[in-house]
Amino acid sequence: MKKQFNPAFLFLLIIGISLFFIEEIYLINSIIALSMALTLGLLINYMKSRTVRLYKIASILGAFFIAHYLVVIMPASSLAYLFFLVPITLASLIYHCKGGLVTYLGTLVFLLLELLNTQNLIETLEKTVIISLFTLTLVYFVLQKQKLYFQNGTWLINLHRKVNELSLMRDVTISMQSAKNNNELHNIILTALTAGYGLGYNRAAIFLYQEGILHGKYAIGPRNKKEAYRIWGSVVAQKTNLFQVMDNQEHIDLGFMDNILNVVLDPLKDTEHPLIKCFLSQKPQLVSNGLAKDFGPLMENLEFENYAMVPILNSGEGLGVIIVDNRFNEKPISEEDLDTLMTFAHQSALALENNRLYNEISVLAITDELTKLYNHRHFKNQIEYYLKNQMAFTLMVIDVNNFKLFNENFGHKMGDLVLSKVGEALKRVAFKKGMAFRYGGDEFTMIFPGLSIDDAQPVAYDIQTQIKSEAKKLVNHSLTVSIGLSSYPLDGTDETQLFIKADQNMQEVKSSGKNLISEEVASC
Repeated sequence: MKKQFNPAFLFLLIIGISLFFIEEIYLINSIIALSMALTLGLLINYMKSRTVRLYKIASILGAFFIAHYLVVIMPASSLAYLFFLVPITLASLIYHCKGGLVTYLGTLVFLLLELLNTQNLIETLEKTVIISLFTLTLVYFVLQKQKLYFQNGTWLINLHRKVNELSLMRDVTISMQSAKNNNELHNIILTALTAGYGLGYNRAAIFLYQEGILHGKYAIGPRNKKEAYRIWGSVVAQKTNLFQVMDNQEHIDLGFMDNILNVVLDPLKDTEHPLIKCFLSQKPQLVSNGLAKDFGPLMENLEFENYAMVPILNSGEGLGVIIVDNRFNEKPISEEDLDTLMTFAHQSALALENNRLYNEISVLAITDELTKLYNHRHFKNQIEYYLKNQMAFTLMVIDVNNFKLFNENFGHKMGDLVLSKVGEALKRVAFKKGMAFRYGGDEFTMIFPGLSIDDAQPVAYDIQTQIKSEAKKLVNHSLTVSIGLSSYPLDGTDETQLFIKADQNMQEVKSSGKNLISEEVASC
């Protein structure tokens, strides 16, 4: 436990030392000096409990007063003047250099007055020199101590900042691993950059390079200064963590987001755009007093003037650019901040690349390699989803007629090409209406949520027409399909019942005359 400073003890110690070393002091003066010291000490102790801000300066003034009294009652003693070193030292310890110098100047005024009235000029000058030398030495050591404290303080601040950044990186990495889609990943990256939680920037936006174009993908930032401070204050007051901030979407200004989402930049044409310059140079850029108009009409109103940009790089390949600024609190961005941003951009690059690879693998896992339609596994998953949620749909089973003979006549390579064209035709028909799957071999299925069998009839006719046309383009040979339909919940309540019903209808089509639809057979 830290010991409390006791002025009463200090003052009594001063008097005790004076009585021990100085013989010229009379008894009555000793009693008066001790009484003064005790009274001052008790008074200052009382002040300490009442007015904390004043008791320290009162202690210094009390020590100065006692030293002054000792000099007055002991004018013949050569040691009396040295008691002025006590308040000087005390002031230096409490108020550092400024306190020591102010107290020394007060002492110097007293000594100068003594010089004017003294009979022994040389002795008084000697005492003045001794006190001055001591004070200079004391001030020097106090300065060194302050410098050391400042260096340690700066080091601790930087250490604390780095610890916070590492903690942030840990939270961000954990969050990135659980991101379910690109927008969620972009939200994690930019939330970690913006104020209230994270690196503390006011606004942040991310642009990604896809198919030769730099696209605006996501943006976070309050709409104005008032809104900014309200949100950041709320985050601080509630001690909100990264995960809670990400769930709270109020820090996203939809106007700011819309501006960014509309940005489309061509590296070959927009070579003077700041974002393109950063992307092509693959170097971070710190801009002060820039021109908002440099960003073009879509971003000029966002007023990016003092900002930082960092490229998102993965193994030397440019993935995009991150831009940040402090539009509202106007805090300068330093070179050190730029280094931290680059580290964060590298982390983001890894997450973006991993997310891209994961999405590719996920798509491959549910995609048929030849036709690029969804595969049998995904068909079963989708059927299960619609049944579980009791969503009405129509199931369509499609079989390519006489495909075995087609392969024998034109070869398997041409057969594969025709199947891929069938896949393209089914994709076109399914667009915005349903989903198309390759069930196996030359058999396909389609699911149309919310459509009845009657509603699906025109779609089936469209499929027949398009497939026939595609085959004729390749081999000048007519290729037909038979289509069977079933609907949930009318024709069954599970996948097996529905597929058997549609397959039976399709087989009836084959036996009744190919290139028909099951409903046509029923009406015959």
